[in-house]
Amino acid sequence: MEKLDRSFDRILLESDEEYEETDETTEVDTELLHQDDSDLSLSDNDEDEPNPSSWSSEIKRPSRWAFSEQNAGINFAMLMDCKSPVDYCNLFVDDEVIDLIVNETNRYGATKDEAFVPTNNLEMKQFLGIIIQMGFVRLPKLEDYWSTSAEIGGNAICGSIMPRKRFYSLMKSLHLVDNGKNNTSKTYKIDDFMKLFISNCQRLLIPGKDVCIDESLIPFRGRLKFRQYIPSKKHKYGIKVFKVCSQHGYTYDMKIYAGKEDQPRAGSVAEDVVLKLMENLLGKGRTLYTDNWYTSLPLARSLLRNQTNLVGTCRKNRTGLPKDVTVAKLKKHEHVAAQSGDGILVMKWRDKRDVMMLSTVHDDAIAENGKPQVVLDYNKSKTFIDLSDQMASYCPYARKTTKWYLRMFFHIITQTAVVNAWHLFQEHSQTKMKIVDFKRRIVASILNLKRPSTPKSRHRLVEDDENGKKRWRRCILCYNRLSSEHGSQWSLIGASTLRIKGLERLGAPHQDILMETMFRLLLVFLFINVVSSRTPKAVCSNEPQSTDLYRVECLKRHNKARQAIVSVNGVEQSDGSKLPGSKNLFKISYDCYLEGVAMTIVADCPSKPTLPSMPTKSMNYAIKRGENTAPADDAAYAKLVGEAVDEWLDYQYEAILDKNVTYDDDAMEPYANIIYNNTIAVGCSTFHCSNKKRTVTACIYSAKPQLGKPLYTHAKTGTKCDPTKKQCAKSIKGAECQDHSDPNTEGLCFTNLKEVPPTP
Repeated sequence: MEKLDRSFDRILLESDEEYEETDETTEVDTELLHQDDSDLSLSDNDEDEPNPSSWSSEIKRPSRWAFSEQNAGINFAMLMDCKSPVDYCNLFVDDEVIDLIVNETNRYGATKDEAFVPTNNLEMKQFLGIIIQMGFVRLPKLEDYWSTSAEIGGNAICGSIMPRKRFYSLMKSLHLVDNGKNNTSKTYKIDDFMKLFISNCQRLLIPGKDVCIDESLIPFRGRLKFRQYIPSKKHKYGIKVFKVCSQHGYTYDMKIYAGKEDQPRAGSVAEDVVLKLMENLLGKGRTLYTDNWYTSLPLARSLLRNQTNLVGTCRKNRTGLPKDVTVAKLKKHEHVAAQSGDGILVMKWRDKRDVMMLSTVHDDAIAENGKPQVVLDYNKSKTFIDLSDQMASYCPYARKTTKWYLRMFFHIITQTAVVNAWHLFQEHSQTKMKIVDFKRRIVASILNLKRPSTPKSRHRLVEDDENGKKRWRRCILCYNRLSSEHGSQWSLIGASTLRIKGLERLGAPHQDILMETMFRLLLVFLFINVVSSRTPKAVCSNEPQSTDLYRVECLKRHNKARQAIVSVNGVEQSDGSKLPGSKNLFKISYDCYLEGVAMTIVADCPSKPTLPSMPTKSMNYAIKRGENTAPADDAAYAKLVGEAVDEWLDYQYEAILDKNVTYDDDAMEPYANIIYNNTIAVGCSTFHCSNKKRTVTACIYSAKPQLGKPLYTHAKTGTKCDPTKKQCAKSIKGAECQDHSDPNTEGLCFTNLKEVPPTP
């Protein structure tokens, strides 16, 4: 174990010294070593100085464009199924993100260690849950999280989730990209992950009229070519990240500063950064707020050409600014301003020091408190980034690492994603919650934690010491009794010392304790045997491959497809239209008989499975060819049936259903079998044939859709079954609407029948 710990310390350091061991990094740029954040390379010779006559002291408020973004704000349609903090967090770190992490970690782990055991999505989520927990539970050393020592809490939560060796193995193999690809980007180690994460951020919220661009510094002291040194920051060394934030500190987009780029750029670094980050937000009449590192006349004019305003502080030595303003000597609360022919305002205002402002949307109006309105608006909007950084700074994951991309990854997962999810949670649920409590709720859900039971105050024998030595100990029962009757000094002499070697050495009180303990153990043993004999091991017993994990995954995918029909958005077809909703679409249940039929069909892995003479049943099948080995475990079989259902759902694009949902094209038969309302039961089976290098999955459905007939009773998109109106019972007598608190079957009807009774 000590050897393992020393090896892992190379990956996750506990001291302040960090070193980058990869070939892609070199020493810190000497050009950037002693530069402040405001001095990063920037060309001021962007544009020739305009004619002084183009500046006027007569200031008018420019007439600009109205804000025209119709979809601004939170995409509440994507939050319909969110009920707890972890649901909101999963919107950003979704299955696609987890799949990327799992696949690349398995790939990298297999190349570095032949004994590496591949991970899966569930284990990776638990790993990330432990990482988040380490942010608000701070312990001196990493191994302390697995310690049961009383002085550090004595409750090793991490040990109940995964062994320490396994955590170390995952941390050592954690990867986000295929190293075998030809990558030229300096940030390729994390580019794929960031694209997925940023895409989720942009789908869930579109910023309003005001946005802010600024930089954040992700602490990192390892060796890295584009590491920044900024003395004014709390953490002087780190990775510089440019961010676009909207109101409440929501991060919409971000870009890593990786030093000087090889490709030539049209303008300055700042102008290039702004135009790339604002690419999806231009042309809608927004107002961008920036600090003096970004703000310049060329940038203002570039944004104006894209129907976007610019407001920000400005350096007085920027090229093209009116000298009457830049050189003016002012007393406190005085101001001087000039406006260009295209409506760009440049103002100097004296507070405790000179403040230079540039705006394409303001005039030189002074508010009631004596401050210029442009300054007030700037201070208000500039807090977007500050709030984002402030919220992210609470309970960060602070374990040091030598790999810069892991530092960036942990920051995004444990801080940026959580802050964004926290904002959506508060806006959607209208519930105020501290960010720390929000993180705790996420960890509790991921790790499925429960409050540990409090030890009972009962008599017990003293345990052996920490060295495991067998020593004679005083009986606690005798000690407590004698201490209360005669005092502690007498109890030290009178209490019996004992060691469990047999009842013959013990007095009557000790015999009673041991007999009581043995009796309790006997009762527990009998209870376990009775319960285990009554508890079924599986829903069905047709074949070893079809475990309950397999069946649950099968039902989950089928009912999720049916839920999509009753969702707010509906199911989109290939022509862009959406399927109508349904108030009485039934939940599918699992049928063991149908599973047995499926098993006989796939038993010899046919190249084209056929359904026996069962005119009232239907079948879907999927074949994976070129498979040399059988699925490794239950999870692999469950994954196969999930992939098969996803393949069948793609057939929804093969034909267009009318408003009555008439089934008039058998090209979409696999999809029709899944959404047919009379189908209320399914049974599936997956079988692998090594000799044929083929894996076949088949699902048998309790009903068969009829051409020319509706697949279900149509209703408005977004409707669900209503427990109070009994729409479900109109289709099948006794049917009920599912409890809306169950996210897996919400909005679907339910019946205990396995088939829809024939129409009389």
